[in-house]
Amino acid sequence: MVEYLRALAKRYPTRRFARFNYASDDVQERFYEAVGGDPAGFEPRLRRAEAELRRLPNYRSYLACGGDHCVLPRDTFFTVRAGGVPVRDWVQRLAAGRNVGCPICAR
Repeated sequence: MVEYLRALAKRYPTRRFARFNYASDDVQERFYEAVGGDPAGFEPRLRRAEAELRRLPNYRSYLACGGDHCVLPRDTFFTVRAGGVPVRDWVQRLAAGRNVGCPICAR
């Protein structure tokens, strides 16, 4: 996924790319295991991938604590915070075209 997102961001440098993840997303972790990965290695690998992608000038990410999958269809959209930033506010600013940081869940 890192290679794909990097290629997209470089191909479209005037577009902003962003994604939300839970650090221990149980669904992504199961897919990771299904393709041969050790589930215990999922979170460290996701953190490394996000750190690499955040170096791209037009990429933003939000890495929340927890093992849920997706935040938009849930009430937690209004309560999840990472690095002191509510995900709702981050999404609102991103959608409005404002510059946002990349909040990260503390370990």
